[in-house]
Amino acid sequence: MKKNQLTTTIGAIALAMAVINCKASVISFAQEMADAGNVTLSVSPAYAPEIKDDNGDKAQWGVGVSATYTLQGAIGQYTFTGVRVDYLGGQLWAPSVTGGLKADVTLFDKVKVTPIAYTGMVFPLSDWKQQAGSVGIIAGGGLKVGLYSTTVAGYPLDVFAGVAYEHWAMQDGSMPGAVYRGFFGVKFAFKKQAAP
Repeated sequence: MKKNQLTTTIGAIALAMAVINCKASVISFAQEMADAGNVTLSVSPAYAPEIKDDNGDKAQWGVGVSATYTLQGAIGQYTFTGVRVDYLGGQLWAPSVTGGLKADVTLFDKVKVTPIAYTGMVFPLSDWKQQAGSVGIIAGGGLKVGLYSTTVAGYPLDVFAGVAYEHWAMQDGSMPGAVYRGFFGVKFAFKKQAAP
């Protein structure tokens, strides 16, 4: 077998293994979310004043999309985990691990407010060959406010909005600093509410 054929074969095997591992991770996430009985989907416009694109031009605006779920149990109600993809600085980024803490508080018996704190690892999805060392850590916090709650066919549905600040600390020094976010989302529950 020639060297090029061997390299191509090894590359194809590595790609297949990565796809299988990704598929297994997606299936595992979906199963855990189904077991938890809820999912929160949100969109978050982002502003990062220090970030520049590959040409050195400011690329301060971006957007993120996330899917999280609240864990079950006594401690689980104060935690969440999930995945998020960001387009920031002209590149596509993905936190590989995202987890956080939350505390639901009701003010004046009407307004649901939730302080949040979260962390995760982040790595580039675009230009990954050139930026293999661009693994970093995100740490952030914010506040979300419930806008509307209802039930649809007996299943709870909550609509919310909020703001957050996070700091990206990249291993190679790229994409430094602060990211400010606004977000809007919905939380679905797969388990019907008990009748009063």
